[in-house]
Amino acid sequence: MEEKDFIKKIKPLPEEINNIKKIISEEKILIQISSDDFSSYSSLGNLYKKINKYDFAEKMYKKEIELYPDNPQYLDYLGCLYTELEKYDDALKLYIKTRELNPDNPDYIGAVAYLHAKLKHYDEAIKEYEKFIEINDKYIVRLVNYIQLLFITQKSEKISKTKEKIFTLIKNKDSFTETEKISMLEFYFYLYMHEENQREDNYEKIIELLKRGIRSEDWELSDNIKLSEKTHPDIVKVKILAEIINNRKPLNELNNL
Repeated sequence: MEEKDFIKKIKPLPEEINNIKKIISEEKILIQISSDDFSSYSSLGNLYKKINKYDFAEKMYKKEIELYPDNPQYLDYLGCLYTELEKYDDALKLYIKTRELNPDNPDYIGAVAYLHAKLKHYDEAIKEYEKFIEINDKYIVRLVNYIQLLFITQKSEKISKTKEKIFTLIKNKDSFTETEKISMLEFYFYLYMHEENQREDNYEKIIELLKRGIRSEDWELSDNIKLSEKTHPDIVKVKILAEIINNRKPLNELNNL
């Protein structure tokens, strides 16, 4: 399953598009000569999605779900598409069903939590992240998603414990995936926004990651920034830094402050 927090709309190169179109033609022939239960509609949907033919992708995923309504993988394909298209209500309904069908799969719990957060259902999102953490408390990405909501909802009693858990994971890991690096950037930014202690140290860690090319595009920060307006001594700097992290401004914008 794709990582819901960092879905990107990547446009294929022209030669890739031609190759995908050729494969789509072959897949269509396979479906036409096979019985209705031939499980190829989702793979065809994936191909359409790669070339941004989202309407066709949706039709293929729905056809697969008609044939296999209780298969969480096919529901997941459509849920990913709706998430990418920012149809969060539709995606949430699908992932609630996938979680019911496979309640022990932490990916589906994480997806439900993420979508609740996107819809600003913060209390529901926190509950779902806590279910995820019960299963896997060593996944930095979900812990950072979780602590963001704790800051927004000002659940200070849970922030300290979660913060120390994240620090411990960062300290004990030898290497990080790109997704984890992005989460670390977000984590240090939350601390820089909301916590007075070691604010400059957290700022330096943010700059270090930014200089290494780490960015978090499409990161929703409005509620965090609104909250920090009451407590941060330099909200202008916070807002510019947020835009740099979102890749909307260049790093050298900080030199003008």
